[in-house]
Amino acid sequence: MKVPPEKIKPAVVRLRPKNQITLPNSLVERLGLEPDDYLEVCIGPRGGFECVPARFVRSGTREAAAEERQVDAELAAGDYQSFSSVESALKALDAAAAGANLETKAEAASFAEESLAIHRQLEQADLAIRNLSRLVDDMRTRANAVYGRTGTPREVRRQKPKTKSARRRDERDELTAGD
Repeated sequence: MKVPPEKIKPAVVRLRPKNQITLPNSLVERLGLEPDDYLEVCIGPRGGFECVPARFVRSGTREAAAEERQVDAELAAGDYQSFSSVESALKALDAAAAGANLETKAEAASFAEESLAIHRQLEQADLAIRNLSRLVDDMRTRANAVYGRTGTPREVRRQKPKTKSARRRDERDELTAGD
């Protein structure tokens, strides 16, 4: 039996020593969860954490093939939008939500859940891209330091890497300069 969203009151749960929490029955019933189900947990837009039932589709199954056909049909029909940034995608999503003509509370709740899930996915993707970009920059900096190259990225690209013997000589000079 699913519990209506308006009947679910905020609950306080305790984080146990092994990072475990017990979810209230009303929440478990509303989400249709069962023991051993997986949840996707992330930091929400307001700084708290959110969790939603995780859904896995195994590659090569009928369900995966059906989803691939649906996506292919949507792409072929041009039923998608491209965005230059996460911010522009979120603005378009919010505008669509504001202009949506939803007749029932259930439709509105479903639309809100989907919108929130898309917001969360876009924010996670944006964070992953920023983290990856920082990681690449850090790796470039470290590689340049190892090979003794300095300066702006353009200057570094023009420099030839130092040979192993030249790097050792530089290290020896630095050690003796301190004496």
